[in-house]
Amino acid sequence: MRIQTSLISVLFVCVLSVVLCSERAFAATPVNCGDTLSSPGEYILTGNLNCAGNAVNITSSDVHFSLNGFTIDGDGTGTGINVDGTSGVHVNGGTVTDFFHGISLDDDATRTRINGMIVTQNVGVGIRLSGSSNNNQITGNSITDNGEQGIFLNNSHNNRINGNSSTSNNAEGIQLDSSTGNKISSNNFSDNEDEGMELNDGADRNLILGNIVNDNDNEGIDLNSGADNNLVQGNITNDNSDNGIEVGGTGNRIKGNTSLGNDADDMADFNLPSCVNSWRSNNFLTDNEGDGPGAGCIQ
Repeated sequence: MRIQTSLISVLFVCVLSVVLCSERAFAATPVNCGDTLSSPGEYILTGNLNCAGNAVNITSSDVHFSLNGFTIDGDGTGTGINVDGTSGVHVNGGTVTDFFHGISLDDDATRTRINGMIVTQNVGVGIRLSGSSNNNQITGNSITDNGEQGIFLNNSHNNRINGNSSTSNNAEGIQLDSSTGNKISSNNFSDNEDEGMELNDGADRNLILGNIVNDNDNEGIDLNSGADNNLVQGNITNDNSDNGIEVGGTGNRIKGNTSLGNDADDMADFNLPSCVNSWRSNNFLTDNEGDGPGAGCIQ
């Protein structure tokens, strides 16, 4: 009996040692102002940070940075979290405020996930993707009261922008420049001081699906000249201060949207009288064609 008890005790100590060693091996590294995360692994905030300039730079792939419910507060300069030229980075679970840009993905940042973040009151853009930052996921974030766009994509492709609330920003809720193949779905782009959504020259073949784009101080959804071959489907664009949906590009498909009560027209196509876009099954009352629902190019 004593032998069995001793063996059990030895086994318990061995198992406990393995567990403790494993916990140490996978413990997250605390992050402080000015840190560069240059090795793969788990990183975590252990308290609020007040930083000047760039707060956290991520230069390694396969990094998980959890803000753990805390806030990184800036001085109006630099970037709160900068993901530069990496893949497989995951940032989640906290607040970034009072920087120039809140969160930036640059220089071929790929397969990055940004979710569950509050990005607010930054001088410039809330979340910014540029420099061929492709195949990233921006999901479930609150992006409000930023000085420029809530979300801005420049030369960034095949990203998924889903389930975000980008509202009350001083420019657009989201803007795309020279960015293709992005899926922008189930977001709220309302109450912004410019367009809710703006696609500029070279923003082609994007999917704009099921977004709420109401009460903006300019157009709801604006596809400018050179924004071609996009699908705009199932969106709600009500009560905007200009046109609800405005299209200057060609080859776009606009179908199944609801656009009502906008101060200019509910729907407008600046290529008329040429029918170079497909408008089908939309719910609206006024258009710049003057024919209303069920007649002309805009239907």
